[in-house]
Amino acid sequence: MKKIVKKKVAAKKPLAPKTVKKSKTNFWLKVLGIANIVAFLGVIAINYLAVQLPIGGMTTGALSDLYPNLFTPAGVTFSIR
Repeated sequence: MKKIVKKKVAAKKPLAPKTVKKSKTNFWLKVLGIANIVAFLGVIAINYLAVQLPIGGMTTGALSDLYPNLFTPAGVTFSIR
């Protein structure tokens, strides 16, 4: 009697078909991260300039106090005591 010997076939590793897409995703994540930092620094710079160089002689706080509305908090809201 002959023994039937089954050969083990090495399983093929699946190729990563989305390697190109992954590198594009990493690239755009880096671009968006840098754009986020630049935008944040821009907002900080504009807010600083709005206080230091008042347009028309009025600061942001003075303009906020000039037009009372329900959306502006009271002046003591953000005070530190």
